[in-house]
Amino acid sequence: MLSTVLRVVASRKPLPPPLAIVLRAFQLTVLQAIGPWLETQERPKVAISTDRTHALLRMGIHFLPLCASTVLIGVNSAEYYIGTDVKWLPLLQFLAKAIEIWTQASIATVLVAYVRHEVLSEEGLPFGAIFSGLQTINLSYLWSLEFWGSATSKCLSSRRRAVFLLFVPLNLVLAASVGPSIAIALIPRRHPTFPASVTSMWLNGSEDVLYPKHLKAAHIPPNCSTATIADTTIGNCPSSQWETLIPELGDEEPIQMRTWRSNRLLMRDLGTSYVRGVYRPESKATIPQFAVTEAVLTVGNAWLFTRHRMPREFSSATITAHVKQPLALAVCEAVPDEGNAQPVTFPVGYNISSFLGSRRYSGSGVYGSANHSTLTAADIWGLARNNTLHYTKWVDLPASNFPGVSIGAVITPPGSMLRDVPPVACSIFAGWATSPINVTTSTWETSQGVTPPIIGLWATPAGGIPPWDQVHISAKWADSLTPPIVGQDRSLIDFLLMTEGTHPSRGTRTMLYSNTLAALVVNGMARTGFNLVPLGNWDDSRFTPSPRRMVAWAKGENRNPLAITPAQATGNYQFTITITIDGLSYSTTGAPIKIALAVLGLYVSYILAFFIYTALSGISSSSWDSISELFTLAILSPQSRKARNTSAGIETVRLFREPVAIRSRSGEDGLEIVFLGDQNSVASKTIQKDHAY
Repeated sequence: MLSTVLRVVASRKPLPPPLAIVLRAFQLTVLQAIGPWLETQERPKVAISTDRTHALLRMGIHFLPLCASTVLIGVNSAEYYIGTDVKWLPLLQFLAKAIEIWTQASIATVLVAYVRHEVLSEEGLPFGAIFSGLQTINLSYLWSLEFWGSATSKCLSSRRRAVFLLFVPLNLVLAASVGPSIAIALIPRRHPTFPASVTSMWLNGSEDVLYPKHLKAAHIPPNCSTATIADTTIGNCPSSQWETLIPELGDEEPIQMRTWRSNRLLMRDLGTSYVRGVYRPESKATIPQFAVTEAVLTVGNAWLFTRHRMPREFSSATITAHVKQPLALAVCEAVPDEGNAQPVTFPVGYNISSFLGSRRYSGSGVYGSANHSTLTAADIWGLARNNTLHYTKWVDLPASNFPGVSIGAVITPPGSMLRDVPPVACSIFAGWATSPINVTTSTWETSQGVTPPIIGLWATPAGGIPPWDQVHISAKWADSLTPPIVGQDRSLIDFLLMTEGTHPSRGTRTMLYSNTLAALVVNGMARTGFNLVPLGNWDDSRFTPSPRRMVAWAKGENRNPLAITPAQATGNYQFTITITIDGLSYSTTGAPIKIALAVLGLYVSYILAFFIYTALSGISSSSWDSISELFTLAILSPQSRKARNTSAGIETVRLFREPVAIRSRSGEDGLEIVFLGDQNSVASKTIQKDHAY
């Protein structure tokens, strides 16, 4: 375009109409004031053109903002990650402002076209609306005398008034909104959980191996009949790492259980219920499955190894898997006095609706009691009185009388403590429930959203029976949770309970019993499938044979980087691992960007609709799209008696309601603004299309 301008300047010929239209559309008319165009007289100009080519050329003003808005919508919708250290980020502020100015000019062009169309019509337009096209970036126009005078003018029919009240505010609000919308969409935002990769993972065993529904003697590995003192080593026995429980066993603090690469967190939640005179402490516990945690860490290591070879660094990454993990609730109640020959009762869950009138303290469970067929209170007290240590008896409870209960347990304190602490009968509700496992690159510790899922499980209208996959636990398997300690004349349970002190209060002691049982059960359940490992070789040194496939996986383009075949995957447990990263990105996360994209989408649709209308009608004009041109037209117009006493200002709404129109002067090739109904308007004529004035 510049070369054409220079050639025209050199030849000293008038600027070609198409080029002049383009310069006018892009507000570059200053280039027309070069050399031979510095003329002393204005040439006649066409006010209304029906040339479709000229109409499409005038649409050029919309091209750049339309493309920019479309690109911003596409990039944010596609979710593109940028990185952390973006040095050119401040420059986007200037670019956003430039796009905003151009977009507002695009909107103003449409509004001016509407005003021009109306003011040239037979009915004209209220005087207050004639300048609305030049008020696009001035939102205060909506509460001005000009706007409300125009909105209440009698010259507007119901249809035209509705169009005016919809069209003008829409343009002004849209022009005011595109600025912040462009800035929000253009400048990348910090996204702490940007989705980076999804991995399909298989362990080399079935779901029944990892999450058995019945825990029995067959699930006890060899050499697990005893435990050792100071056992914090990682192992596959149900009682492994039992001494790790000691420091935090009496409270709700998370307990860190080591894995080969990191730590799992054993989470607890304590509560009590008091129903019909019976005080029942309850303890909930959960911990991620050992084999699943190791698999998640393996994938995390592989992903980090591959990702660090790629550009666009990130500050941290979180590896998440929504998988099953053990969840247990232990509820205990005191065994009646030793002279009672009645059968021992164990807690059992009931429907909450049957206990609406019950008196309750804290806690989330509502329980009743059910009798055991063979054990009596006298038997339990006699056993306790003859013992010098804590003793645990695991009891198989029939499902018919104890719905939802996985296993029962009786804990008897040493005879010396019976004065303060009675024996307790406990019911353990256990099962597999889905919960997220999160691994972060900063600590490499695994955590899970424990409290909400547990409280959610037990706050359901179903009451005591939790909505999980219940596990039936045999007394034989439960015995492996509390084996005797090698070299000590005591069991594991006695060592745990005596370490917490020998003379706590009765309530505290009973809570300690339920807390210990829940922690022991989930610790043992989490070791089922202990030796399962991921299918395929995830060793970092083996990635080099197929780096392209691994890079595609790290970028989120391949869910199966090791190319596990369906034949290999058959019969093995599958779960999905998602990886999110923290950094700057384009995405649709959050309300601000959603609003911004909605505004930009409205702008794109609006301009495309205007483009289609212009292309079909072929009508276009570039007249009176500036203050100077409208002011000049007003100077050339005759005075009207309706504008009396307004030369120093306008204070009433009356004048803005008067209809005006742009007409041609009779017998002359000139145009003027006339008040319809005024004597000057009688001699005026409607403007002719494609006629130069």
